[in-house]
Amino acid sequence: MTKKILLIDDSKTQLLSLKMIISKAGYEVITAPNAIEGIELAYHNMPDLIISDIVMPSINGYQLCRLLKNDPATKHIPIILLTILEGKIDKFWGLKAGADKFFNKESEPEELIKEIELILSKVEDKPQKTPIKNVTFTENAYHVKINEILDQSLIESTIINEFRNLSEFIHDESTLVKEISTIVESILDFDTAAVFFNSADNKKLKKVTFLSNLDEKSLKQMASEFANTVFETTESNDINYEIINLKEAQTQPPYKTKLIMPIKLESEIIGAIGLYSHKEINYQNQKTFEIILNEIKLLMQIKHLHSKTKLLTVIDPLTTLYNRRYYQEVIEREFSRSRRYSFDLSVAMFDIDNFKKLNDTYGHQFGDEVLKTVSQIIIASLRNTDFAFRYGGEEILAVLTNSSSNQAFIPIERIRAKIENYPFNYSGENIKVTISAGISELKKEISTAQNLAKVADDALYEAKHSGKNKVIIAKQ
Repeated sequence: MTKKILLIDDSKTQLLSLKMIISKAGYEVITAPNAIEGIELAYHNMPDLIISDIVMPSINGYQLCRLLKNDPATKHIPIILLTILEGKIDKFWGLKAGADKFFNKESEPEELIKEIELILSKVEDKPQKTPIKNVTFTENAYHVKINEILDQSLIESTIINEFRNLSEFIHDESTLVKEISTIVESILDFDTAAVFFNSADNKKLKKVTFLSNLDEKSLKQMASEFANTVFETTESNDINYEIINLKEAQTQPPYKTKLIMPIKLESEIIGAIGLYSHKEINYQNQKTFEIILNEIKLLMQIKHLHSKTKLLTVIDPLTTLYNRRYYQEVIEREFSRSRRYSFDLSVAMFDIDNFKKLNDTYGHQFGDEVLKTVSQIIIASLRNTDFAFRYGGEEILAVLTNSSSNQAFIPIERIRAKIENYPFNYSGENIKVTISAGISELKKEISTAQNLAKVADDALYEAKHSGKNKVIIAKQ
């Protein structure tokens, strides 16, 4: 089928010249002497390609381009803008208006034909769009429509700028969430919204921030449902939430609209947002929502990168255990929490038996592999609420939250057995590696976090000097 091309130019000479060149190349050509007639012909004929001059009276080529590219009925039609303008800003603006190609009028005719062939070759052969014969606008109506498009562009760029300005709060999650909530509340219609930033450190409590005036019971149920949707399954004690109160009272559940969207970077969940309303609202069909979603995604990516960078400062690079500096922060926090709420807390100190001999006999590279493997076995065997640290050299310390020493003994003994039976290999030779461990429990007579670790270390000393390859609970 012969391809149909619409030519728009206010110069009769230019219009006739272009028509002859393009017709000779085998295309059906329709012409219009100005943008207004050109727009109507575009609707009436649904051409395969539009070629338009830029500098025209009343409505220029940029405006024509914006009009057609913003209408679902005509946005599929490729557009070439013709000009003698050479400035980079002219080309930039033409492409931003939606043009598929910015072409110089003074170029050779053969080059224009090549561009036409190239553009039409990229257009998939689809059923011809049905022409819309009843489209007629006055010049004023076109200007009104153009102004509407420009107003929408201004709204979109303003929203984007508002979100981009929030990057200064990446280091302060609480302020960042509050600023996001202020913007979202001023643009979208909802009763309750939720924002969640996931940390690269999976030990951190998952905190969902709700924009709502709901009662605490409703919010707790909503937080659990939100986390279950985002993570598919999660323990209830892994979820925390905070509330940013909205200015006006909101409708109580149940809601007709419930949108929960996990945000992923590759396969990793970096955050999520939720919107709830008593009205039936299709947020995903709203252009404004799409812009907000994209900007929140960008903020979540930046925040997650910052979280990963921060995590690297507390991780031991060889073992991927937490480092000793971070241990000081965690043990003080967990010690205070256990004292305040009368929670159980235990500390286990591990040491690889005869590690110096392993290094001397098989080399430090093998010793490093043993240390890495032991560390991974410990990490895999502890709960998500527990912490493991490289305390120094081959010593590893674990903090077991909400665990008495007897409860802690079970996973620690399991770790000891796994390591004893692990098939360490050096040049085809099976090497037996064992560990010793000491466990201490927070009791009334232990006054500081340092004393808790010291008691575990004393129990480890006893295990080492009573035969090794054993776990001993400190006698307190």
